[in-house]
Amino acid sequence: MMPSLYARDAAALSSMSHLRFFPQAVTGGQGCWLRSDDGRDLLDFSGSWGAAGLGHAHPAIREAVTAALTSQAGASLLSTATEPATRLAERLLTLVPERARGRVWLGHSGSDANETVARAVLAATGRSRIIAFEGGYHGGTIGSVAVSGHPVQDAAARLPGLSLIPFPNALRDGGPQAAAERSLGRLRTLLRGEIPASDVAAMFIEPIQSDGGMLVAPDGYFREVETICRKHGILLVCDEVKVGLGRTGRLHCFEHLGITPDIIVFGKALGGGLPISAAVGPEPVMNHASAFSFQTLHGNPVCASAALAVLDTIQREGLVENAAEVGAHLERGLRDLAQHHKQIGEVRGKGLALGAELVTGGDLAPAPLETALTVFRAHQLGLVLYYVGVSSNVLEFTPPLTLTKPEAERGLSILDQAMTDVAQGKIGKSDIVGLKDGRRALLPLNVRDLGLVCSYQRRQTMKRPRFTEEQIIGILKEHQAGLGAKELCRKHGVSDATFYKWRSKFGGMHCTAGYRAAMSRGWKKLYRIYKEEGLTMRKRGGRKRETRSTLHCLSVRR
Repeated sequence: MMPSLYARDAAALSSMSHLRFFPQAVTGGQGCWLRSDDGRDLLDFSGSWGAAGLGHAHPAIREAVTAALTSQAGASLLSTATEPATRLAERLLTLVPERARGRVWLGHSGSDANETVARAVLAATGRSRIIAFEGGYHGGTIGSVAVSGHPVQDAAARLPGLSLIPFPNALRDGGPQAAAERSLGRLRTLLRGEIPASDVAAMFIEPIQSDGGMLVAPDGYFREVETICRKHGILLVCDEVKVGLGRTGRLHCFEHLGITPDIIVFGKALGGGLPISAAVGPEPVMNHASAFSFQTLHGNPVCASAALAVLDTIQREGLVENAAEVGAHLERGLRDLAQHHKQIGEVRGKGLALGAELVTGGDLAPAPLETALTVFRAHQLGLVLYYVGVSSNVLEFTPPLTLTKPEAERGLSILDQAMTDVAQGKIGKSDIVGLKDGRRALLPLNVRDLGLVCSYQRRQTMKRPRFTEEQIIGILKEHQAGLGAKELCRKHGVSDATFYKWRSKFGGMHCTAGYRAAMSRGWKKLYRIYKEEGLTMRKRGGRKRETRSTLHCLSVRR
């Protein structure tokens, strides 16, 4: 018997480029539909993570690529000017605000575009620091990971001058106003003394934090961020890779925010499925130095021609308006589902960039297992969608901009059935972990003791906890009061590894707060801090022993 396409993929392709949620194998596609290798038609609510903005096999892209290959203007802009690349750059310059209307850099992906911008702003300004958001994802290359804040990348090296601030999350930060104040307060504190504001070259933002959980900032938040950046001469870099080019019902997502970025980064949908990206910004930055950032096939005439076709088609077919109209219809449908499925804690987004966060219980604890089961079951029923978020519990909806209302209704119906089946126990963890086809578990366990499932393989414990020192101490107090570790992890949405790291890592210090205080303030001040918290310290290996700590997990040693 001949192995399946999925099994052949596993036997031939490196898993380093895999982020798999179910055993999907496709042989073709048209519009918003994919053809599975088993002959099924699958409704695509992901659009290949937003890359297939015009859907699959759009005739405009096919015609543009055919024309470019019929009389090919070389294969590179590195050492020659080409008509397609020049026309694309000229077109992009007409689409951005005056502030960013300088020069265009063309690349292969959002990753290399963000990396180039990060390098360029540091070199051009002579400053050494960049500010970005916790949970932000700007790519998978060394340079783009270096300015990202997503916990899945915590094992990778970050820019030494990178500072991260929390992205406002109304659901988990006490509402829109509290969330905005918390984030802005952290930014102001950072620039007020922790780092010299004059050392910060740029701040990287996502107008909607997509991979961080499709988070939408409160109204007015980014206007205040822009004001702060302007005050200190900090460049504002807007990453529109996933949510730009019409997806949110505006050509640029930042138009919803009422801000004007200095540099704008495009990717994914720009090529309509072909690899091309662009960074558009002021001439002094984008022309900092010749041969500063290049690859042979950057801005090649085939991909540039496809990008031109994408921009033309978005305008000609009114896809910005369609995204707004159909997106609003889809969002209403998701909110209706939330009335029947209590595990939907929040629906958020704009246009056809939407997210539905799944939770458990009244405390809104993240529900990664239920989320993984939902997308798996939806695929079995004929719907393709994936999930995102720092806790892997947000269903992401980024379908092609050509999606119709009947197709949206069809997808909602499948999702309704999938969530019902999960709630009724018709599919469980054993159905999705340890699948065959020569593969190990498709969805590795994130929290082993709880059996929670995470799509990101080999996820490491956060090096920068999402909790303040006071919150960590509070959590450990709950543990001392009798709440079990598993219950604490579920309640606060952390892994058991994070919890035990707080207790037992850092050279015998069982609390991140204690570790930081000891390193920066010395043992005597640390003792005073613990005393103020109603805690005591005990020595290990010493003859004298104080009364056991009110938090048995808090201890220090010389």
